[in-house]
Amino acid sequence: MPSLEVIKAIDAALPDDEIIKNVTNLLQEYAKNGEVEIELDEAEAKNILVPANTEILIVTKAFLKEYFEINFQTGYRVMVALGGIREEKHGLLQAKFCFATLYWDAEGNMVTIDFHLEMR
Repeated sequence: MPSLEVIKAIDAALPDDEIIKNVTNLLQEYAKNGEVEIELDEAEAKNILVPANTEILIVTKAFLKEYFEINFQTGYRVMVALGGIREEKHGLLQAKFCFATLYWDAEGNMVTIDFHLEMR
């Protein structure tokens, strides 16, 4: 299957507008006074405030086949930049606020979301 067909299949299974809607709804759900306090992953061990209506840009979207039953197994992974992209350094993007990696199972059910400062 040519790469373009794979990309079309991923986009059909998990459309960009659905991803943006999921993140927007999540931010709105936890907002207090127009901001969301986001707990970054253990490595960064801090919380940040993000406007609930912040810009959300999709950075990567993939379907991964896992050969071992670890982590989130086979499924979709999407990384978004909250607040948009601030700058690029040495081929790595920097988000205005942070990045979020969203995980879906192979059937397209959202499993979890991780927030982090570094592009992964």
